[in-house]
Amino acid sequence: MKRPPQQREHDMIKTAQLYLQGLDQRRIAQEIGVSQPQIHKDLKKIKKEWLASALRDFDAARAQELAKIDHLEAKAWEAYENGERAGDPQLLKQVAWCIDRRCKLLALDAPPRKEEPDRDEPRAQVVLYMPDNGRDPHLNQHLRGDPPPAQ
Repeated sequence: MKRPPQQREHDMIKTAQLYLQGLDQRRIAQEIGVSQPQIHKDLKKIKKEWLASALRDFDAARAQELAKIDHLEAKAWEAYENGERAGDPQLLKQVAWCIDRRCKLLALDAPPRKEEPDRDEPRAQVVLYMPDNGRDPHLNQHLRGDPPPAQ
């Protein structure tokens, strides 16, 4: 039996509340009065909506922070060029901080490069097969990394 839209909406809210309280799907189904597979479908939809909401909230928060940084940078430039502190190098430091912070928020900074590989990491070994083709056998030994023959 299909639930009316109003009942379905009420059940979805109740399902989310019970899920957040730690009840398993079987218990939620008993409480709501529907099947466990229906609860599974409902929870899948609820989680998808939660994720979309979180992403929107994150984007909105980032946009708000970027707007604050833009405003701060504009004020620093204005003061540097025309204000009482015209030419003050501290204002340029503030502008640089704004640029740096904006790059971090937008993830524009590349991850730091490793200067030197870790000595503890195993190194890859490449083995090449090189047929003789009439070459000197000592050359093949050398190419394989074998020690030179004793003389």
